[in-house]
Amino acid sequence: MCEKTISFESILGELIAGYIEEKRAVGYKYTKGTSLLKNFDTFIAKKHLREKKLPK
Repeated sequence: MCEKTISFESILGELIAGYIEEKRAVGYKYTKGTSLLKNFDTFIAKKHLREKKLPK
């Protein structure tokens, strides 16, 4: 099976990629979730968020 490599650009990119890797490691294809997380990553990158925290 050949998985398409997707790069994530936001501050959360490494965490998102790790999450997807874990899902696939246990047998999920996780294609729809990957697409949604890529869109979320793009949104975060465009907003120039620089910290891994949720505001109060």
